[in-house]
Amino acid sequence: MMKDAKEDERSARFKCAIAYIDENGEKHIFEGTCEGKISMEIKGKTDFCYDYIFIYGNQDKTFAEISIEEKNKVSHRKIAVDKLVQFLNEK
Repeated sequence: MMKDAKEDERSARFKCAIAYIDENGEKHIFEGTCEGKISMEIKGKTDFCYDYIFIYGNQDKTFAEISIEEKNKVSHRKIAVDKLVQFLNEK
């Protein structure tokens, strides 16, 4: 669907939201985003979702071309979980 999309039309983001309801019923939402763009071609090896076409940040590699450890440092899920953990540690 994006084969004719220009470079400036390829922005993308992954977004994660984690909801936590405390013992008083108060709702807390923790969000994480990972900005990037859609690659012009499929790159890397993965069986997971859109990793083979998602180039994160200003990198030149897709999520499928980097190690799982590197991906987990910058992923939208990691950012959201870190915010939740920080909140719980401060509580």
